[in-house]
Amino acid sequence: MIKKDLISTVEELYHLQNCQLAMGEYYQQLAERIPSERMFWEEAICDEVNFARATGRLIALVTSNPQSYGPGKYRVAVLETFLSGIYEQAEQVRKGALTTPEMLKIAYDYEGSAIILRPYDIVESQDSTFREFRKRLTDDVAGHCDRIRQYVDQKLGVQNKSSQIKLQNMTRTKIEF
Repeated sequence: MIKKDLISTVEELYHLQNCQLAMGEYYQQLAERIPSERMFWEEAICDEVNFARATGRLIALVTSNPQSYGPGKYRVAVLETFLSGIYEQAEQVRKGALTTPEMLKIAYDYEGSAIILRPYDIVESQDSTFREFRKRLTDDVAGHCDRIRQYVDQKLGVQNKSSQIKLQNMTRTKIEF
């Protein structure tokens, strides 16, 4: 990776990290607005903080071995747009401008977005350390996204093939490197 690409990639990684932390802020607003669901949303906040930490680890991987990495799919402008959207929605929740179903649908949509589902796509690499990192992160992110989306489906009364979706026990996402 040439120096210009490295600088751009690191900037993109920092923006991704901010997006993950902003999702935590959105979930904090849900925890405050829906007190009966506080525990669920606080667990989601912990997951987002852990994903931001994992992105910090990815920054370290990229900067310690830049020749093994190339730019990925996300650019700063896309990440900034995503980030501003999260903050705008969090502010709407804080102001009480959204109904509970609207707040939940927003969470559902964010958890289905490529940026949230595949944060590792921000870089490309065949490096074995990155591939291991990606596998662990893929499993953790998929589990988190599935839990959120299943929870929202259940809260909104969405039926899955004529039977209620069974909500898995929420466990903290544990990313260790």
